Amino acid sequence: MNDLLHDITEYLLFLKTQLRLEIAICDVNRTLLPAILQIQPFWGHNLSYCILLKKNPDIYARCKLAQKYVKEKLRTNGSFCGTCFAGMGEYVFRIAHNDVYLGFISVSGVCFRPSLAKEKLLRLCRRYGLNEADLQKGFAASVTPVAHTGATPPQEITVYVTPLLRMLELLYLEQELHPDNRAISPERQVFLSAKSYINDNFTNDI
Repeated sequence: MNDLLHDITEYLLFLKTQLRLEIAICDVNRTLLPAILQIQPFWGHNLSYCILLKKNPDIYARCKLAQKYVKEKLRTNGSFCGTCFAGMGEYVFRIAHNDVYLGFISVSGVCFRPSLAKEKLLRLCRRYGLNEADLQKGFAASVTPVAHTGATPPQEITVYVTPLLRMLELLYLEQELHPDNRAISPERQVFLSAKSYINDNFTNDI
């Protein structure tokens, strides 16, 4: 499994550094969690705009709630694209093996409709008392405008994400066929679990 994790990590780095695709992996049922936790930082959005917003506990909680909506929608959709409440566009792809829904991949850092994105950004500023100039700067540094109005991701994105979907599916199969490969040391499990908890609760008083 280590070789497969290495290949997944290398491909994720290729997508990020060579193609400038911002990838995040979400494990729906924690089926892939022991492995995914080892390929950080790809289990959360790392865009400067998102990081800036998530410093606000209420916005972070709202982001987590929106993620639940994405999870549910993908139970009946293989992929889709849209704009989040903060104005950030993303392409989303379901990770699955046959009928087993494992999780999803989010490709973010895109802006489909600049006017809609600005409207949502200004709404956030008014609601949460945020600095508009700071958010505008963070947003501009995080996105690439794209001319896409379809309900599903375009072929040029899908063709690069599909190999990653297959590798993550293979990771699931490898763990199912060889349960011993799934095991990690108790010390490592505590460390990874702590990192996961901090990632989910860093805006709270913990």
